[in-house]
Amino acid sequence: MKRKIAFALAVIITVACLLSLNLGVFAAEPTDEMLIGDFTEWRYLDDGSDPGLGLNTLSSWTQPSFNDSYWKKGYGSFGTKSGAIASINGKVPDNLITLYQEDGTSLPTAFFRANFTVSDLSKNNTLVFDAYADDSVVIYINGTVVRDSRGTVNSTTNLYYSSGVWEQSFDVKLYEYDSLIREGENTIAVELHNTSSTSSDLYFGIESMVLTYKTPVEIPAELITLNAGADETKRNLAWFSNVEDIGEVRLAPAAEVVNGVFPDEYETFTPASRKAVNIRARYARTATLSGLEESTRYAYVIEAGGALSEVHYFETQSFDSFNFVLVGDPQLSKQSHGSAWKDTVDKITNELDTSFIISAGDQVNRSDAEDFYSYFVIDEMAGITLAPSVGPGHESESATFTDHYNLPNLSAEYGVSTAAANYWYKYNNTLFMHLNTSDTDAASNGEHRKFMEEAMMLNPDVKWNIVVMHVSLYSTGPHTDDSSVLTYRRTLAPIFSELKIDAVISGHDHVYVRSHMMNGNAVGDDEVINNEVFDPKGVLYVCANSSTGSKFYDQEVEADFAAFDNYEERKSAVKFEITNEYIKMTSYFLDDMSEFDSFTIYKEDHICKTTLVPGKPAGCSSNGKREYYLCDCGRAYEDADSTVRVFNLKSWSVIESSGHKWVAATCTHPRMCEICGAGKGELVDHEFAEATCLLPPTCISCGATEGEALGHDYENGCDATCSVCSESREVGEHADSDGDKLCDECRAKVEAQNGDFPIVAVILICASAFALIAVAIVIVKVKKSKSATASTKTEQ
Repeated sequence: MKRKIAFALAVIITVACLLSLNLGVFAAEPTDEMLIGDFTEWRYLDDGSDPGLGLNTLSSWTQPSFNDSYWKKGYGSFGTKSGAIASINGKVPDNLITLYQEDGTSLPTAFFRANFTVSDLSKNNTLVFDAYADDSVVIYINGTVVRDSRGTVNSTTNLYYSSGVWEQSFDVKLYEYDSLIREGENTIAVELHNTSSTSSDLYFGIESMVLTYKTPVEIPAELITLNAGADETKRNLAWFSNVEDIGEVRLAPAAEVVNGVFPDEYETFTPASRKAVNIRARYARTATLSGLEESTRYAYVIEAGGALSEVHYFETQSFDSFNFVLVGDPQLSKQSHGSAWKDTVDKITNELDTSFIISAGDQVNRSDAEDFYSYFVIDEMAGITLAPSVGPGHESESATFTDHYNLPNLSAEYGVSTAAANYWYKYNNTLFMHLNTSDTDAASNGEHRKFMEEAMMLNPDVKWNIVVMHVSLYSTGPHTDDSSVLTYRRTLAPIFSELKIDAVISGHDHVYVRSHMMNGNAVGDDEVINNEVFDPKGVLYVCANSSTGSKFYDQEVEADFAAFDNYEERKSAVKFEITNEYIKMTSYFLDDMSEFDSFTIYKEDHICKTTLVPGKPAGCSSNGKREYYLCDCGRAYEDADSTVRVFNLKSWSVIESSGHKWVAATCTHPRMCEICGAGKGELVDHEFAEATCLLPPTCISCGATEGEALGHDYENGCDATCSVCSESREVGEHADSDGDKLCDECRAKVEAQNGDFPIVAVILICASAFALIAVAIVIVKVKKSKSATASTKTEQ
C-alpha cells in the first residue's frame, strides 16, 4: 500500500513538473495582427465639403460614432494626377478622387475613414504603419491624433491647403497613450491636405497597419535643451523621459570624465516633473544647474530608474565681457530644415565663440507637431545654451513650447499665454527681458511695462538692458503694417525710450533691418559716425533674417527708420559683443561667414586723450605700419579727432612689403634696387657714341672715351665753318692787290698794310712772274723747233 501511494505521488509530481515546464517553454509568443491592408474598405469624401461643419468640434467627424454612410467607398489607395489615374512618385492609386473644383482650383482637403477590429491587446503594444501621402496628412485613431505632417493649420475650417513631408514608415507606441485603441472595433480617420490651389496631384494610401509587440525602451532623457539660467552661474535643463522614476542630474568637471566614463564623485540636482502635453513622451522634466564657474567645461548625465543618458558637455565663458548670437525664425517643418539648422549651429559654435544663442522665436512651424521639434532639438542643443522666444502664430497655441524649455524667472502674471510668459535673466553686466508677444494684450494693458520695471528694479547694477521679442517694431518686411505691429509701435516704443532700453532684438519678418537710434516712434538726433554712437539717448532695433533659410520675405516698404537693411536670400545671424564700455553687433551670412553689417553703441561720451603712434614705410623686404591715435582708454583711431575707430590694429596697421624695385644694370653699376640700393648681377659693356671733330668715341652712360677726335672739317676759303660742329675759324690771309681795302678773294674789309705788300704777297707775285716767264720760254722753244722742221722738209 505504501508503495502504491509513493508511486502515485511520484506520478503527480512528475506531471506537475512537466506541466509547469510546458507552460514555460511552450507559452505562445506575441502574434502580429494585420489590422489594415488591401482588404480594408474605406469611406471617403472628396466633394469639397467640410465634414466637421456644424459639429461640436472640427474634428468630431473622426470619432467612431460619426455617420459616414453617405461617403464614397473603395479599397486600397486613393489619388489623382492632373485629374486622372496616373503614377504619383511611383505609386498608382486604386481609386480616383476628385482633384479640380468648379472654380478650377485644386481640392484643398479629402477625408477618409475606416474601421478595424482588434482581437487581443494583452500581448501587443505597437502599431507599425507602412503608408504614403501627398501632400500632408493628419491620422486619427478613435478621435486621437497619432500622426500629423501638416506645415500649417487653420483653426476655423478643415478645408485649407498645407504643405508637409510624409514619412512612409513609422510606429505608434500604444503605451505612450491613454487607451488609444480597444479590443473590438476601432475607427481610423485621415485628413489629406493638398499643398496649394494649383497642385496637380493628391494621393493617400495605408498599405499596412500591423499590431505587434516591441519591448519598451527606457529613455532617461531625450530632446534635451540647455537653457539660460537666472544668471551666469546657472544653466537650466529641460528634457523628456518615458521613465516614471524622476531620477537626478549628475554634474562634474569635464576633465574628470576619462574615456567616456563619468566619475564616481559628482554634484546632484533633483528634477521637477510633470505630465507632458506632448503625446510622444510621458514626462517633461526640468532642473537647474547652479554654482558654475567661468571659463570651465562641464559634463553631465541624466539618471532615471537606474538608466543613464549619454554624457553631455557644455562650457561656460568669461564672467566679464561676453558674446551672444541672435538667430531669427528657424521655423522648422521638415528634415531639410533640420539639416540647415544643424549647419547653422555648427557655424555659430565653431566660428563665432558665443556664450549662448538667443532665438527670436518661431523655432518650429507648429508647436503641436512633435516631429518639427525633433528637427530643432538636435543633439547639439544639450551642450549649447539657448534662450528662446515665443510670439504669435506658429508656437503660441500649445503649451508644448514650455515643455521643451526651462525658462528662468518665468512670470506668473505678465505676458502669460498658453505657450509661455515673459521671463528675464542676467548675464554678467546685462539684463535680458523676453516679452511674450503671443499675449497680444500685454502691450496695451501695461503688463509688459510692469514686467520690465520690476525686472530692472531687481537688477539695478547692470550696465545694459536688452529686450527680446518675436515681433519686430521696426522692419520693412511684410508684417511692418500689421495692426498688431502698429499697436506695439504705438504703445511699446515710447516705453522702451522712457526706460532707457539699449537695444530691442526681434525676428518675425524674415528680413534683416537695423534701425536708426529711435526716440519713441521718431528717428532720434544721436550723432552716428562710421556706425558708432556715443552715449546715445535713442534705442537700437534689430530684426534678424532667417537663420535656416526655411523662409525668406521681400521688402515691402522703404522707411525712414531703417538705417540698413538686407533682403538677400541667404541665412544669417548677428553676433553681439558686450563689455562695460560698448555693445558691438556684427552680422554674418552663414554660408561663407562674411560680414555684411556692424554697429557699435558706447555707453559714455568719448573724452579720452589720444596719442599719435607713428608709422613707418614698408621696406623692400620688411612690412611697415600705418600711424594711428591711441586713447588712454585703449581705443585706437585713424584720426586725431577720434571719428574713425580701428577695431583690429593687428590687421589694419600693417603695410605689406612691396619687394625690391630693380633698376637695369649699366656699365658702371649692376642691377640695383631703387629703394634700398641692393645690387644684383654684373655690369654691362660701354655703349660708345660716334667720335666727333672735337670728341673721341665716348660712352653714353659713364663718359669714358676711346680713341681720338676726328678734327674739324673746314671748307676752302679765307673764312671757313666746320661741317661737323659748325665752328668758324680763319684759315688764310686776306689779299688786297688793287688797294681797294677789300680782300681780292672773299671781299672782306682789309686793313691798311702800311703801303707795303706783305712778304707773302711779294713771294707770291715773284713766283707768279717766274712761272709766266718759264711758260713763255717753253712756248718760244716749241715754235723754233717747228720752224726748223719745216725748212728741212722744203729743202728735200
